[in-house]
Amino acid sequence: MGYVFGMRSQNNPEEGWIRQIAVLKKYEGRGIAKTLQKLCIEAFKSMRGVRYVGLSVEPGNKPALCLYKSLGFKIAEGELGFETVTVNGKLAIKDYYGPGEHRFIMKKEL
Repeated sequence: MGYVFGMRSQNNPEEGWIRQIAVLKKYEGRGIAKTLQKLCIEAFKSMRGVRYVGLSVEPGNKPALCLYKSLGFKIAEGELGFETVTVNGKLAIKDYYGPGEHRFIMKKEL
């Protein structure tokens, strides 16, 4: 039905990152993505020293933004070492996945 892929940051052991999440189209709208996110967050909570969870999201992906906000994620003020651009009045990482592929970075404190 779906999956979530998370990993501890290689640069900052206090951060876990949700790198991918997907749910098959025919199963969307059933709360599966939210459940997968919660399971991943709980896994990070169980890791000694992890204090934050981060993820990136396409600025126009309103369903994902709503989901992440409902789980307590907030749009970060940028990310160290990355150029930013303003999208919809908020800072996004410029060209995160290539030219024109800007992403919001969202973080949640554990």
